[in-house]
Amino acid sequence: MKKINDLLITAKLAVKESLLLLSKDVRRKKNYKFDRVIRKEFKSEIDNKIETKIIRLLKDTRIDILSEEIGLIKTRKKNNNLLWIIDPIDGTANYVRNLGESSVSIALFDGDTPIFGVIGTHPEGKIYWGGKKIGSFCDETKIKASFIRKKKNAILCTGFPSRFTTKYHNLDKILKEYMKYAKVRMFGSASISIIKIAEGKAEAYFENDIMIWDVAAASAILLGAGGKVIFKKGNFINSFNVFASNQSLER
Repeated sequence: MKKINDLLITAKLAVKESLLLLSKDVRRKKNYKFDRVIRKEFKSEIDNKIETKIIRLLKDTRIDILSEEIGLIKTRKKNNNLLWIIDPIDGTANYVRNLGESSVSIALFDGDTPIFGVIGTHPEGKIYWGGKKIGSFCDETKIKASFIRKKKNAILCTGFPSRFTTKYHNLDKILKEYMKYAKVRMFGSASISIIKIAEGKAEAYFENDIMIWDVAAASAILLGAGGKVIFKKGNFINSFNVFASNQSLER
C-alpha cells in the first residue's frame, strides 16, 4: 500500500503542476487547430506542454505510460502490469474557446483494473482523486454517488466524441435511450461528466468510441465513490463504449 500511496502523491503533484501551466497559458485562444486525421478533434500547444511535464514526473516510477498525444511509452521494468494512463487536457474545445470545464487526468491501472485516478479541473482548480480501495475525494472532502434508482428521475451525462460515426452506431437507438432519463446534459468532457456522477450530481454517463484516456481516471474515482463502470471494446484502438452509473440505477 505504501508504494501505491507514493504513486498517488506523485500523480497529485503532476496534476497540480499541470493546472499551474493552464492558469499561465494566456495565449490559448491563438494556439489551437484541428487534428489532421481526426477532423473533429481540437489540438492545442498546451496539450503537448502538459504532456511533457507529466511524463517527466512519472518516468521515474518506471511504469509504462499511455498518453493521448504520444501513445505508449515503455519503461525498462519488466513483469509489471501497472500502467499510467494520462490525458493532458480532456475538453480541449472547452478550454480554448472558454466553453466550460476541462481537466487534467492521470490514472493508474493494474492490467484492466483501475487502481486510482487523479483529476484537476480548470478553471476551478479542484483536485478529485480516489479509487475503489481508498474511497474518493474532492480535495479533502469525501464524495459519494447518489442512490437514485429510476431513470425517469435520473440525469444522464453524455456526448459525441470525435471518433463517433453513425457507420458504427445507431443514432435512433441512442436517442431512444436518452429519452428514458429526466434530463440529459453534455459537458464537453468525459472526465467531468463521470465526476458529476461520483459527486452525486448526476446518475449515469455513456459514450460510444470514447478513448480510454478520457475516462480512465474518472472511472477509478467513480468506483471509489460507490459507482460502477462497464467497458466494452470500441471500433478503434484504445476506444471503448462506456456506461457509468451509481450502483442503484436500473440498467
